[in-house]
Amino acid sequence: MDRSQIILVAIAAQIGVFALLLGVIVSLKGRRQVVDLRRRRRRTVLEPIVLRHARSTDGGLVTALGAEPGTFDLGVLETLLLEQIQAVRGRYQQRLVDACEEVGLVDRRVAQLASRRWWLRADAAERLGLMRSGRASAPLVAAMDDPQPEVRIRAAKALGLIGGQAAIAKLVTGLRHPSRWSAMRLADILTGLGEQAVDDLSAALPQLPEASRLLVLDIFGRVRSLKAIPVLRGLLSDPHPDLRARAAHALGLIGDPGSIPHLVGVLKDPAWPARAMAARALGRIPGREALEPLCLALTDSQWWVRANAAEALKSKGEPGQRALLGVLDTSDGYAREQAVLMLQESGMLDETMARLASADPGEVEQAASIIRKLVGLKRVDLLGEAAASHPDARVRAALLSLLRQPAEGA
Repeated sequence: MDRSQIILVAIAAQIGVFALLLGVIVSLKGRRQVVDLRRRRRRTVLEPIVLRHARSTDGGLVTALGAEPGTFDLGVLETLLLEQIQAVRGRYQQRLVDACEEVGLVDRRVAQLASRRWWLRADAAERLGLMRSGRASAPLVAAMDDPQPEVRIRAAKALGLIGGQAAIAKLVTGLRHPSRWSAMRLADILTGLGEQAVDDLSAALPQLPEASRLLVLDIFGRVRSLKAIPVLRGLLSDPHPDLRARAAHALGLIGDPGSIPHLVGVLKDPAWPARAMAARALGRIPGREALEPLCLALTDSQWWVRANAAEALKSKGEPGQRALLGVLDTSDGYAREQAVLMLQESGMLDETMARLASADPGEVEQAASIIRKLVGLKRVDLLGEAAASHPDARVRAALLSLLRQPAEGA
């Protein structure tokens, strides 16, 4: 066989391989189209039966179907049932969950958790969570020890959807030796469980590593359960400053006025992050008890503490704004600067300038006194801009006059 014949044979072989691959692709596509068409037709038949079954009060799904579903129909039914379980609540959802158990979908996916292929185990765990069957709790708890991280995470998410104390206990245990990535996902799942997870988290907290303890405090803050308050108050004196800061933040999110004295104490914490978080927390809790300590915190050596304290006073409304005005009379320059910034952001300075045009001499003098203090703080940029652009000519004239006067305290 000469060289040209060899080339022709090679070309023919390649054409044959391509033709074979094309035939396989066309065959698979045709088969998939046939299966999809059959699935759509069966869905058209089965969907009304599933919907009627969800609304009924007696009988099982098998009775409604008239016979045990075959393997093909089970796949269609699983899709239908999972869609409807996510769409409804209460009695209707429970009817559909019971239907998953009745036709064997739960048992089928539980068996798949033992598959040698990890992606099939992960898919089974996810689907069991969507089915919300309590019967799957124990197998999913076991799947939390799967060697594949993706299977463990999907099992954890499934347990979060199903709920129950056994599920919560296992999820909390998962926080003891997690990677940072999986710990954050577990924290999201536990947050979704809400108040029912607080007791288990509180009991496990002392045994958890520091990173997981911080996540638990975040969970407490997001859940905002009053049951977490005693634990959080106790952590305000923990040796770890990050834990003290995160506990203060969580107490602020919960917003219980009884925590105010405890947070005021943290304003003297040796670690500035704890002081800063305590100041922010006090701004979230209603009440006037913290006004004076927050004003004192404006003199803190750390900028974040001063900024959070000023923001907290601003959030207190009129009482906080009056407290900020009082700070303008202090000798601490940092405190005065923060007070001016917050008064400006709150809109109170605009109101003060507007009162310069009042018909009440007392109001005019009170407003002028505040403006003189701002001049003394050299905030003439803000005042000069207002003197040039304020819509009221009387206010512009009064501001120009005050700006020409000697600064108060100069």
